[in-house]
Amino acid sequence: MPEKIRLFEMVASLAVDGPGGGIGRFGIDFCKTLSPEQWEVWLIALWDFGAESEKIGINALNAQGINTLVAARWDEKKPYQSFWRAFLRIRKLCRTHFPQIIHSHSEFGDILALFLKFCSPSLRLTRTVHYGYQYEWRKRPLRRFLLTNFLYPIFFELEIGVAPWIAKNLTNRTLAAFLKKQALYIPNAISIERFNSPPGSLEKKKASWSIPPGASVIGTVGRLTEQKGYQYLIKAAALVTQEIPESLFLVIGVGEELQALQALAQELNVTSRVIFLGSRQDVEELLPCLDLFVSSSLWEGLPTVLLEAIAAGIPIVGTDIPGTKDLIQHRKTGYLVPAGKPDLLARGIIEMLGNLPLRKKLAQASKEILPLFSMLKIAHQYEQCYWEILRKRPAVVPK
Repeated sequence: MPEKIRLFEMVASLAVDGPGGGIGRFGIDFCKTLSPEQWEVWLIALWDFGAESEKIGINALNAQGINTLVAARWDEKKPYQSFWRAFLRIRKLCRTHFPQIIHSHSEFGDILALFLKFCSPSLRLTRTVHYGYQYEWRKRPLRRFLLTNFLYPIFFELEIGVAPWIAKNLTNRTLAAFLKKQALYIPNAISIERFNSPPGSLEKKKASWSIPPGASVIGTVGRLTEQKGYQYLIKAAALVTQEIPESLFLVIGVGEELQALQALAQELNVTSRVIFLGSRQDVEELLPCLDLFVSSSLWEGLPTVLLEAIAAGIPIVGTDIPGTKDLIQHRKTGYLVPAGKPDLLARGIIEMLGNLPLRKKLAQASKEILPLFSMLKIAHQYEQCYWEILRKRPAVVPK
């Protein structure tokens, strides 16, 4: 076995304020946390989306001596060509820097890892399912049947779910059960230290972002996609502003639904109260300016953005869905409402805004779970998994 184990971590993108999202952020922080004495880590992003956050992430990794590769430029009009270019680039890297383990964190990354396995059968593959296996290839059920239910249990050494219910569903697949392939539960994590910024004047920060004095500020962070349920948040905003006219909603993120959401805000006459901030590099500084964080998601795996809000001390209103309710207990550490119900979401926001003692109590109570989701703890769990994989099938290094 070589002195260091070469590990390829694959994510779809490092654009953490866009397509990469929380998984891209997890990949960056995770690779920075792994022990450099034991692992030679490569963080590989399948695609370059041209976002500023990609450059920032790469610079941070390079500064720490972590190898980084962005495999190919993403072309929305030619997705299959984009995938093939990424595969060829990563296959070339595999032939010059033989990895002992390839770990995928995305749907396309899982397929690409499988292709690499076919080219080099000695590779050991593992993958983490971040959104729930029943949501993999949600619009491609045949692809999900072939890959998730058939090929992955055969060719991946280990599959991991970021929530207990994801790991259970993976384990209960017919072929996985027959092969006695048991998925593991390892949750998402954040680098809590990112939110230990020195105290500053919140009023000055709010003024720098043109937030009016006295406004009740509600915020959300995420990709503007169907999954996040932002259309229901905007409908809820229209109801909230009727009762609390000084309320202001900040939507941080980019995505394919931006124009539709802006049109909905205009239709509901809340364009002055719902502000689309686009991608931001200063989320850690912006979160403390919020009175309330809202997650209107329709489905999640284990949302790291909620962990970030908790670390920043912001009370949360979220939807009562798997993933979110793994982190939030109703009226104990946050406030939960049914998904897809803007009237109930608005009621929850109004109740929380009108009760400062409750907000403080829930925000403080929610922090008790943070040690369970520290990046250092989770990185150690993954390291143990990698060593177990290598113990079962020792590394073969080509001469």
